[in-house]
Amino acid sequence: MPKHWPAAPKTGAIRPAKRLTEPATDNLSTSRLALAASVALLLGGCWLVSHQAADGQPRTNSSLDNSTANLKVIKDLGKKTR
Repeated sequence: MPKHWPAAPKTGAIRPAKRLTEPATDNLSTSRLALAASVALLLGGCWLVSHQAADGQPRTNSSLDNSTANLKVIKDLGKKTR
């Protein structure tokens, strides 16, 4: 390797070209809009699926306050699913 490097060539007055148009939106607003849309789809999908699973009617046997799960109830549940 040489001990003394030659000087870099002069580039003159070359400058980067200017943009003809500015971007319509910045990346931050686009990403925020995409995030809001994905959260809305996620929540809306969960809401739609939960209402379809219950046929729009509230379930009467889903209370955990006075649960009566015993062996007879568990065996009856197994018969209903078969």
